[in-house]
Amino acid sequence: MDYIIDPMFIYWLQVTPNIGWTSLILATILAIIFVIYWASLLIQKADENVNKEYYTSLYDEEKDNKLTERINYSKKPSIYFSIIIILLFIISIFVPSKETMIGMYIAKVATKDNVLKAYKFSKEEIKDLVIFTVGTINGTITNTLGHIPLRADIKIEK
Repeated sequence: MDYIIDPMFIYWLQVTPNIGWTSLILATILAIIFVIYWASLLIQKADENVNKEYYTSLYDEEKDNKLTERINYSKKPSIYFSIIIILLFIISIFVPSKETMIGMYIAKVATKDNVLKAYKFSKEEIKDLVIFTVGTINGTITNTLGHIPLRADIKIEK
């Protein structure tokens, strides 16, 4: 079947903005979690450094080594995590809005040839269609299958 407007376009017109908003919300939540995680690690490390410098009785070298090991271990996954966050933000930026998609569809369909066809149709054939319709309603025009059944109460004034 040859549709004037593809039904999948109507579907994607509704779904696509939701994809953009979902990726934006997800990226924001992941970024907040990422910042909180690294802030807690760095605050713990700073606390251990303060204990090492000023409160040697509170300093625990084993705890400091585990914390340093945890920070070093977290660097590689953090790079992947950052890439995911950046990709989600990029998706949320470049997913078109509903209005943009309609504009893109109109720009695709409204070619010079299509405009000329519509102009020709509107100028020449609309007149013929109106004459045919009025004649059909008044019962003065027949189609190739014979006389068109009409409602007797419809009359168009001239």
